Amino acid sequence: MSRHRRAAAIALAIAGIALCVAPVTARVWKPTPVEQISDYLFIVDPKEDGSQVMLFWMAPQLGGDPQEQAQLRGLLRNHLLLGVAEVDIKDGSSFMPRRISEPQVSYAGRPRRAIEQGAFPPELQRATDQARGLIGAAGQAFRFFAYPDLRVDACSKGVLQVRYEREVYSYRLPAPGCAVR
Repeated sequence: MSRHRRAAAIALAIAGIALCVAPVTARVWKPTPVEQISDYLFIVDPKEDGSQVMLFWMAPQLGGDPQEQAQLRGLLRNHLLLGVAEVDIKDGSSFMPRRISEPQVSYAGRPRRAIEQGAFPPELQRATDQARGLIGAAGQAFRFFAYPDLRVDACSKGVLQVRYEREVYSYRLPAPGCAVR
């Protein structure tokens, strides 16, 4: 496993552990571009009732080296892959997944329709399996949605908005860590 992939996996594992402990945040000293992008694409939103909503956008830039990024680009060709989890935290150390409703996604102000995971083509299912592996044990709480004909990645320009329940989460692009073009 490459250094970048290992760093992304560690960042996601730490986010998964954050499910089970009191809210605390830290930043990586001198993060690599992949670490910056990984941190930006994974959103954790603690709620007042003790639950947490998490979003994970599986973008090609999460691949640590150019070969991994090309592989992810091939898997995610023509689709945006988004994972959503909502969990109740129990006893500060375990979590119980909640039922996930479909998020509403828009890019450049245009709403997009999702396809359900059961209807994913094989390459998207492979990307979903890879995303679950990056997230770790908490990955089983995620429900994934694919948005076809949406060619946007973490280094595109624009705003990707995700409305879930009564909250709107925004990814302002390009993500931190992308090379300025």
